[in-house]
Amino acid sequence: MKFTHRSALTAVIPVVTALLLSACSPVAVKEEIKGEETPAPQTLTVKVSTETDPSLLDQVLENPYSELLDMAKDSLHPDEKLYNELYFAIREGKETLDVSGYDLSTEKKWASLDSMYSTVGLELFHVDRMKLSPDGRQIRITYVDDVEKFNELSKIYYARLSHLIYNVPEGPTQLEQYFSIYDHIAEISSYSDDMDNQLTHTASSIILHGKGICGGYSMLNHHVLKKIGIQSVYLMNEPHAWNMVTIEGVDYVTDLTWGAGNTGFDDDNLRHILTSTEERNRTLENSGFGGSTVYTGFYRDDMVIADEPENDEFNHLYDLYSSYALDAKNGHLYYSDAEGVHRTDLNGENRVTLSTQPGEELIYFDESLYYISFSDSFLYRLTPHDEPELVSDEYRLSKLDLHKGILSYKETGEEGKVRTLDLNRYKIERNEAKILDEITLRREDTLKFVLDFSSTMNTDGAFQEFIGLLDENDQLIPLNYIWSDDGKKLTLRSSEPFTEVRSLRLRIGMDLQSAHNEKLEESLELKIRIAD
Repeated sequence: MKFTHRSALTAVIPVVTALLLSACSPVAVKEEIKGEETPAPQTLTVKVSTETDPSLLDQVLENPYSELLDMAKDSLHPDEKLYNELYFAIREGKETLDVSGYDLSTEKKWASLDSMYSTVGLELFHVDRMKLSPDGRQIRITYVDDVEKFNELSKIYYARLSHLIYNVPEGPTQLEQYFSIYDHIAEISSYSDDMDNQLTHTASSIILHGKGICGGYSMLNHHVLKKIGIQSVYLMNEPHAWNMVTIEGVDYVTDLTWGAGNTGFDDDNLRHILTSTEERNRTLENSGFGGSTVYTGFYRDDMVIADEPENDEFNHLYDLYSSYALDAKNGHLYYSDAEGVHRTDLNGENRVTLSTQPGEELIYFDESLYYISFSDSFLYRLTPHDEPELVSDEYRLSKLDLHKGILSYKETGEEGKVRTLDLNRYKIERNEAKILDEITLRREDTLKFVLDFSSTMNTDGAFQEFIGLLDENDQLIPLNYIWSDDGKKLTLRSSEPFTEVRSLRLRIGMDLQSAHNEKLEESLELKIRIAD
């Protein structure tokens, strides 16, 4: 079965499936003990379905003007019809567009053209320049890439953007959602101080190339927050740009550019995630970016001076550098200082000291915290309610990294070797599995898996040993898990976008058990083909 894609106005599209395995009838078995009869265990059944997320690209194609940034509309007041025609001309790679039929002033035509540059920064990244002819009858467009290469990269861009937006934890507070977004963008990118490289100046370059500058970070942050329903304002002074966000009704200054690292400090950090205007001004002065008026939105003749907030609830994070790990799903922040390793709520409350052993290179994965001890440079693991566990004392380490659930750790010294540790619980099964269905997913889209069980399941983590998402090379792709309150429904999302795979298969092992020790009759498999 393949996806049938409709317009972006269609809500979530149910895709498959689902095969419901028939349960065995209870059979009474006579036991001699106490003369009682004990029923044989029933077979566990599971209904597997998938749902595609509303396509971000289809939403744009439905009406490009509706997706134009509000600040571009407010500052430039473009003509909707001309903007939409120009948008589709650019997507088709046209070099000229006849606009002589528009009963608009030259100024209004320029406004429509100039507003397109904000969209160029977000998604039409193959554009180099646009220019209106002196007589106002034609727009000329030049490109940095041909339309074929653009279409290929556009699918990757939207796959990554969709993954970022739809992988925001479902159900938590706006605070947890914003920490998740901020940390993710900072993790996948780095601040670029190369002002001559135009490819790193846009929001799209952060998603596609992992490099960006302040204008791109602020625009991307503003765009993503709008998509998930968090209010944001684009702020700028002459040399810099950042945002103001409204979290749970409270306004804060936020600077994602410096969260991803800035000149002189390259590591990701949370020092600038939610600060007051006073703290903002101090950091601008220290960096040489202060002393000029702060405005809202893009440059225009009637620019509005920003009214920045004074809330300082999160200023304590300014002292938190790179020795931290985030568990946004559970609303926890782990960090290390001279007194040891600690866990707090995101607002700094309810601090718990987990170890008096200071650490660095903190990484959180699957309910466990990994770090390198300051005292001996060995690798340790912290799990809830336990003392630090020594993972490896064979080598002194200097760096940790995590990719697809594989922890990499580097020995000290320039020639230090890099070794790996598989943290994934799922172990690949080699036995035959019953094929539930085979579906097709467009490269630029994302989906979630929904597993409906016939009985209450053990949700303490052991189930992860029997559920896995694998690519065509049998490489495991870690999953994010969300259980329903009754323990009968499990929602799965991939921890990374499907930009480099051709096919996937979701495996459910027959040894998966319910809370009542019921088991599947056989292993199950759902196949997914990624279509370009």
